[in-house]
Amino acid sequence: MLKLHHIGIEVKDLKKSLAYYETYSQAKYVNQFKIGKELIIFIQLGELTIELIHSSQKKNKKNPSTIHTALQVENVIDWYESLLKKNLPPSEGPYQLSNGWKVVYYQGPNQELIELIQ
Repeated sequence: MLKLHHIGIEVKDLKKSLAYYETYSQAKYVNQFKIGKELIIFIQLGELTIELIHSSQKKNKKNPSTIHTALQVENVIDWYESLLKKNLPPSEGPYQLSNGWKVVYYQGPNQELIELIQ
């Protein structure tokens, strides 16, 4: 079963973006961490979790979208193996992050980034 986990947005300035969401939409800071060259802040907007992402790397031409959708699954590896059998390889992963999450990334038909997360 798929369930929306979060929406990710690439931002130019994390402090400015966090202040914007806190001021104008009453978002609440949840946590932050670093993955590679990306600094990430999670905020909560009611039932919606938003991931603000700032990267020190130049934009990847392979994934031009600046927004991604993360879908929560019960078992990332099961989904990964099932999609491989359907001839759909991931664009990245699967990985286990330092916070314990397991993730794998796919590109949709319009080059949109789809993250499966456990």
